[in-house]
Amino acid sequence: MRVMVLDAGRLKEFDAPYTLLKNPRTTFAQLVAQTGPTESRKLFDIARQKYYSKKTIPETQEDEDQMERSAVIQEIAKPNKELVDGFQSLTAATVIVPNGTGSERQPEFQFESTV
Repeated sequence: MRVMVLDAGRLKEFDAPYTLLKNPRTTFAQLVAQTGPTESRKLFDIARQKYYSKKTIPETQEDEDQMERSAVIQEIAKPNKELVDGFQSLTAATVIVPNGTGSERQPEFQFESTV
């Protein structure tokens, strides 16, 4: 979470509340100080606690699967100088891979394309 402090419609400060409260010269810290010593201390403690206890969003299996697929696609889409430079775009990747087991007569390369 971040706090945006505007003055006359212009951005003056933008940061985590705890970061702004650590510097007593910030506008945000001065506004909090106007609430009184007890309340401002309470707000400072809450901001510090939240700052150091940031929660992470748990990953789902779907996210992990997508990341794995992306890594495989990136690895496959890398041009292989030993074969032929591949064509790459944002929507498609063409990869040239050796074909066959070596015992049967087949074309030297097999073309695979994904869209």
